[in-house]
Amino acid sequence: MKLLYTTTKDKQEAKGIAKELLKEKLIACANIHEIESVYEWKAEKDNNEQAKTEIKEETEAVLIAKTTDDLVYEAMEKVKSMHNYECPCILILPVETANKEYVEWVNSVVKRSEEHTSELQSR
Repeated sequence: MKLLYTTTKDKQEAKGIAKELLKEKLIACANIHEIESVYEWKAEKDNNEQAKTEIKEETEAVLIAKTTDDLVYEAMEKVKSMHNYECPCILILPVETANKEYVEWVNSVVKRSEEHTSELQSR
């Protein structure tokens, strides 16, 4: 089992991504939280046309999705294709331990390996 973590511009974008991942059965569920982010980013060029950076602060949403090892990269590519950021943060996090019932539920909700394999072969 893996967790897919990404930040988005707002809860609406995170929900749209989560719903599409669920519709395609790439994830079992998602959690969405509003967060405050602080980061360095490219600033406008100054009069001397030198690139500068600045510290930015903004409200974003974080999306944490639960999926399987065999679907996590496909889910990551889907997130990347839907994301509105120029350089989105999309992380795959390993799950060290999870209760058996939850893992079984995740596996029962997402595409089964056989379905996934035959779908990929038909592309």
